[in-house]
Amino acid sequence: MNDALVFVAAGVLMGVTGSALMDVWSLVLRRRFHVPTLDYALLGRWIGHFPQGRFFHERIASADPVRGERPLSTAG
Repeated sequence: MNDALVFVAAGVLMGVTGSALMDVWSLVLRRRFHVPTLDYALLGRWIGHFPQGRFFHERIASADPVRGERPLSTAG
């Protein structure tokens, strides 16, 4: 196997592992310690503004809601 492929595979593995650990930690915080965590609908709101060419917001929570913003945050 060449070095570039090993490098890419290691990067993908680290990214997937890191994301999974963050998801588990968020779940533990919510369920065990009742700590409010991120509202991923705001991610969907941000992505929903892309087609209008809007990529930056002062505060995404006060930006206009986007229809279907919660499903947008989990698509993909």
